[in-house]
Amino acid sequence: MQYEEAANEPLEAVRERLARSGKQTFAVDTLLFSGAGAIGLVVMGDGYTAAEQEKFVKDASACIDYLFNTVPFDCYRSFFNVFALHVESKESGISHPGQWRQDGDTGRMACPENKPLPLVTKQTFFSTHLDGWGMHRLIGAWNEQAAKDLARLFFPQCKLICILCNTDEYGGAGGTVLIATCNASSREIFVHELSHVFGDLADEYFSGDIYMQEKPNLSATRDSARVRWARWIGEPEVGVFPHSGGRMGKYFVKPVQASDSSRYCKMERLGKDFCPVCRERLVEAIHEQAQLIVDVTPADSVLAPLSRREQLTFSLLRSRAGEGNTFEVRWLLDGRVVAENVATLTLSARELPPTSPHAVRLEVYEASPYVRNPACRRFHTQSRSWLVAAKR
Repeated sequence: MQYEEAANEPLEAVRERLARSGKQTFAVDTLLFSGAGAIGLVVMGDGYTAAEQEKFVKDASACIDYLFNTVPFDCYRSFFNVFALHVESKESGISHPGQWRQDGDTGRMACPENKPLPLVTKQTFFSTHLDGWGMHRLIGAWNEQAAKDLARLFFPQCKLICILCNTDEYGGAGGTVLIATCNASSREIFVHELSHVFGDLADEYFSGDIYMQEKPNLSATRDSARVRWARWIGEPEVGVFPHSGGRMGKYFVKPVQASDSSRYCKMERLGKDFCPVCRERLVEAIHEQAQLIVDVTPADSVLAPLSRREQLTFSLLRSRAGEGNTFEVRWLLDGRVVAENVATLTLSARELPPTSPHAVRLEVYEASPYVRNPACRRFHTQSRSWLVAAKR
């Protein structure tokens, strides 16, 4: 999910590579700020000229607002920081290059799905284009590296990179960089593609043999007692449903089957809710990336010994939890629980035997109704620790 750049590549090399894409000043708008320890998401525009930057912010804001009105992200708005990076393109729109087709001894460029949109090459910063990998709606970016470089320079803590394309054509892609267009369905496409990048979720429609592999919502195990979403079997619409398509589709199953009357799932049809299986995985991904404990005191983890009459207060100053979720706090001294569900713990030197340093530990745990993973307490618990001793 995360963008990984070689740690030993000098930043100057990154700047030089970006300069070849065209020099400009990159302004930043903050669309959502939740502070330290939140998950970073940066949206960059392609095919937006200097005169269209206001449109870019409007389009990006619409996608972000839609994301945080979609279950389960609606409960976790405070877990994200979102930025819009202004990137100017020389031309408006994106390329429609077609692909090379053999017609006897002659070749010609044509749209792989014979769409009537004229073939055109646009000069844009990321060189985004339709007709990726033989599908009109699959958007590629010949200069995707520039998006990764910009993220490294301006947002080194961001985990998610998005390119928003200034075109009304339907399309998107979810690889190491999320790509979406400004089609009428773009907000749904944005959320769908983000779920590929962020949650490692699979398409539940057939998108190609190469994508048929074990995923949180795709499996070659057909046994309902052993399939990876067995804990959700029995929920309305959740089961073990056959996949289809290509050479490999028949060997795989998925947790729900979308239809006109069904509620689920957004990974098969836009406009549907995420099914319980996908919803759980997205919540797990949020917990993997965000900090529940934002700020504590004391700041130092190793503390000076306390004199006999001295007291020391430990405090959970700021934390984050999903809306409506259960949030538990525990304070432990040398592995023994001494206080629960309070924000502070005060220790006196008299309570500490004058032996080796003692371990004070703060643990917070968030329980979501969207998660049934039996290991969730371990995965959803975060902690801070201190060492303190009494003077002899």
